[in-house]
Amino acid sequence: MYPNQLIAAIFILFLAHDVSGQPFHIRNRHGGHRHGGHHRYHYRRPMLPRPGAHQGTPATPAAPKKPDAVPIPALPFTPVTPSLPATPKTPVTMPAKPPPPPTSLPLGIIGEISEHAKMFGWDPMKVIKGCGPSCDLLKYLHKQEFLIAHNWVRLLFKLPSFTWDEKLESAAKQYVMQRYKDCMDVHSNLPYGENIFWGLKLHWTPSDAVYSWFNESKWYDFKNLQCTAPPGEDCGHFTQIVWKDSVRLGCALQHCQDPTKGMLIVCEYDPPGNYDNENPLDDNNAKHHS
Repeated sequence: MYPNQLIAAIFILFLAHDVSGQPFHIRNRHGGHRHGGHHRYHYRRPMLPRPGAHQGTPATPAAPKKPDAVPIPALPFTPVTPSLPATPKTPVTMPAKPPPPPTSLPLGIIGEISEHAKMFGWDPMKVIKGCGPSCDLLKYLHKQEFLIAHNWVRLLFKLPSFTWDEKLESAAKQYVMQRYKDCMDVHSNLPYGENIFWGLKLHWTPSDAVYSWFNESKWYDFKNLQCTAPPGEDCGHFTQIVWKDSVRLGCALQHCQDPTKGMLIVCEYDPPGNYDNENPLDDNNAKHHS
């Protein structure tokens, strides 16, 4: 072997081994993921052939043989897709319809309509529909009759209408119950304006009471702000009804414990009226607070 060929052979052998005498390895990181982290593959660097050695054509590795398809055995039964049981429908309960408003008055709920009530335009059949299915019909009719009668008088003198006040109604009811045994026609100590009607018979209505109070107007002198009523009569019931500053109303009617003593009707007014030397038809509260 020539010297130069020997040197070449030694150099080739040196390249094929590292300083430790072990063949070289190349490590590359694989791009895919495996359980536990990245998997590393190792590739062996091929040895260089010796010079002059016969090099044949490397055989191409045969492609791996695909396994034969395994036939799927037929099931011995026809599978049935299970179905969930139908959800039972909850029956829908429709709310009960409220009973229709009454179209006629129960027998004995109210007496014959008096001439005074007709004058005020009181017609219970016009207001009965406003009483709901759970309301006290007699109490409701009394309330409406008190309002219609009072406001007829107010309208006559071009005054604003009263509005019903349940607080005043309750106060009137409590007071007539205090007088339930003695049935005395005396005023209470309530901080309101107050009108009282006493009747020996039990047939008197709210319209009758309001008419008796309104009838006092024939004795009242608006020019001189004086009452010219005969002895035993008064004008204060009338002036309280037409007192402009009074805007709320509440009344109660009660038969006394002893039917021979009669019945009482009480109405409360707020703010109260009947101040001395003041015109009932004026806005007196505004004058005193201006």
